Amino acid sequence: MWATARRLEEGDFAHGYDKGAYLEDQTDEVIEVITEHAPRKNSPLSVLLFYRPDGAYSEVDEDDTAFGGGRSPRSMGFFVGLCPHPSCSRQNGSGCARCGTRCARTRGGSAT
Repeated sequence: MWATARRLEEGDFAHGYDKGAYLEDQTDEVIEVITEHAPRKNSPLSVLLFYRPDGAYSEVDEDDTAFGGGRSPRSMGFFVGLCPHPSCSRQNGSGCARCGTRCARTRGGSAT
């Protein structure tokens, strides 16, 4: 594990892609897209992360921060595909891109 962590730090490892999407809600449609794409993941290092900024985050005016996205309460999804070698990078990256794009196109979604 330590050797892998060192390779990540040194840049000898990372072959990957990431895509972001804003989602007003995690609807059935979003869940269907993720469920359809998850079995195609070809690297155990690929992840899908969601977080929901709201509360104080949403109370700040959009022009009062350097953050480029909106401040309305919503979920943010990060579709990250990482591979230990370039041979799986293209397939894994394009899978993340397709899943993220389809989630962003659902009702209430948008791309980052």
